[in-house]
Amino acid sequence: MQTHSVETKPTHALSALILGRAAMLGVWAMLPPSPAPVVLWGCLLLDTIILLWQISLIRATIRSTGPSLWSYVLSIAGLIAIAIVGTTGLNQLSKAWLLPPPAIKSAQPLKVDGQIAYLTGPIDFDTYEAMKKTLTLSPPPTVLQLNSSGGRIGAARGVARLVREAGLATHVDGTCASACTLIFAAGPRRTMSGNARIGFHGYRLNSNVATLNASEEQDRDKAAFIAQGVDATFLDRALAIAHDDMWFPSTAELKNAGVLTN
Repeated sequence: MQTHSVETKPTHALSALILGRAAMLGVWAMLPPSPAPVVLWGCLLLDTIILLWQISLIRATIRSTGPSLWSYVLSIAGLIAIAIVGTTGLNQLSKAWLLPPPAIKSAQPLKVDGQIAYLTGPIDFDTYEAMKKTLTLSPPPTVLQLNSSGGRIGAARGVARLVREAGLATHVDGTCASACTLIFAAGPRRTMSGNARIGFHGYRLNSNVATLNASEEQDRDKAAFIAQGVDATFLDRALAIAHDDMWFPSTAELKNAGVLTN
């Protein structure tokens, strides 16, 4: 006695796979942003059951057709379906249970006392945002007091531009070094306390961007210093200092070079 299995045409198996996947993707898309766990697991179970049925249908079709182009097409389609189910399920699980990334706090204005704003610590892009907000205060500060060992050149350039546009006087009380000097030089009136110091060194880019060149970036900022009245010969000496070293000129040298205006 012979038994005959019902053969499924390859086109029918492929259609069942595509339509089933499309239907389940529609179900996933209709879920709310944070579905209840029972709904999420129910969809995942249903998707898995449909996938297993589709895979068994593909397997039976491949066995009935034997090695052929259709067998390769159906095999690849089955692997894609498995990947879609896996990534869809993991994506939904991550939305439901993984903690959301911490919200980025908007930068607060710099500390202001009377007409003096205080910029302290590392200079980064939060510093730039804080400076912008500081200048919207009423009344706005007229002096920016600096105490920073530097930071990001790009952020320092932005803060320096804000200082120039606002016409803020700059004053060092402590240390102003590296990128901080860009901000200090932006002030039309530049002073420092008796025990303060201002430090310079050459550039080194911590970047893999091939289009950036340390020498070109250094020349760009050298031009900004010169535009503020700083002596070019002084800058040549300052920027010749190795990046891992620092030159702190004397008060007399700073005044003679035009770094200090008073």
